[in-house]
Amino acid sequence: MTKSSISQTEDLRTLLEMLEQDIPAFLEPFASHETHGPSLKSLDSPYFGATSVAEGVGAAPKRRIIHTCEKIVAVLQGPTVKLTMDASGHLTSAVISIAVNLRLPHLISSDVDKPTMLDELVKATSASPDLLTRVLRYLTQRFIFEEPKPSCYVQNIMSKALAEPVTEAWTDLIATEYHRGSAALLDLLLDNKFDIPPESQPSALTKALGSEQSFYDYMRLENPDLGRKYALSMSAPSHGPHTLYPYAQLPAGSFVVDVGGGSGHITAPLARLYPKLKFVVQDSADTIVYGQSVYGSEGLPIDWQTVNFFKEQPVKSAKVYLLRHVLVDHPDRTSLQVLNCIANAMDEDSRLLIADAIVPDQYGEDSDSLLNVLDLHLLCMFNSKERSLGQWKELLESVEKDLEIVKVWRTDDSMGQEALMEIKLKG
Repeated sequence: MTKSSISQTEDLRTLLEMLEQDIPAFLEPFASHETHGPSLKSLDSPYFGATSVAEGVGAAPKRRIIHTCEKIVAVLQGPTVKLTMDASGHLTSAVISIAVNLRLPHLISSDVDKPTMLDELVKATSASPDLLTRVLRYLTQRFIFEEPKPSCYVQNIMSKALAEPVTEAWTDLIATEYHRGSAALLDLLLDNKFDIPPESQPSALTKALGSEQSFYDYMRLENPDLGRKYALSMSAPSHGPHTLYPYAQLPAGSFVVDVGGGSGHITAPLARLYPKLKFVVQDSADTIVYGQSVYGSEGLPIDWQTVNFFKEQPVKSAKVYLLRHVLVDHPDRTSLQVLNCIANAMDEDSRLLIADAIVPDQYGEDSDSLLNVLDLHLLCMFNSKERSLGQWKELLESVEKDLEIVKVWRTDDSMGQEALMEIKLKG
């Protein structure tokens, strides 16, 4: 593992030179597509998150630009301000949860020529003007909403995202329940002598919730409203690496089983593309009912099954078993239970596809900041983790029927964050 050039310098002039190289490289794909680059103001920006015309060629420069800017901020802030800001991240969670619960993303105007006035928000929310002013001052300074004139507010692309149901649910979960879990993490580790529990329960989050159930069982048995919000937060259509597998080469009538497939939001687009295949979505009863209500009327070749994936897999010898973002929610011990059930159902022609992150071989400041955040979310919620390729291989080799990775599928320049591992029975 070699340290990046960014991590080897703190000279501001050198960092500036790096930006002068990487910014044109990042913008080049936009120019070739005759579209403008990223924008906070434009509500129809072609650039949003991980999906953009800049992916592939532009992804590596984008990461370097972000890393360089983070380095510049750290150098300029110094230890007192930097540590104060980092230790105060809980305030961002609190303010976002206030904004979401007051429905500010739905109340504030998108028209820069007709901004929403503070007194309009006071009337619509019944919140105090002092609170609204302070919440929006905090958010606008962090590029969520804009304040073109004092006490006048308009949407930008960040606040617009908060008005989208899936992003709203996901962000609110992080800012509320997941935040409570992070606050309980130290107590859990103190109770466990700073060792990570080998099972999903107790976790920091379930400790904070006062439940003796796993987080999934807590939602199912004790808090179905939270379960519905969680299901919504996970339901965004995805064009991730699971789409890279050559499903078109499978014989007509082949079974593709989406184990822990949620509402079918991953399987439904595949079923539209490959109608000659037979798809199966397996999950808990409530989730399956919800999925059928969303996709059942389309006439897609999908069989909906209520299945506990810790028990025997009912579909034998399927061509494909898909586990997308499932094992990441389970520590190794419980992940092995899932894998053993699938491996026992596989034959020599079956393939297991695991769609999850692969932690790249980077360390220190070169490690991926978003992946680090997601990894600690998993620690708080499930006592689980994001895994490196070596850790994935070690897990697969521990299955009762040995499994081996045939191929790792990645999108262009994905750097291991999202990947698809194609796996077969060994031997």
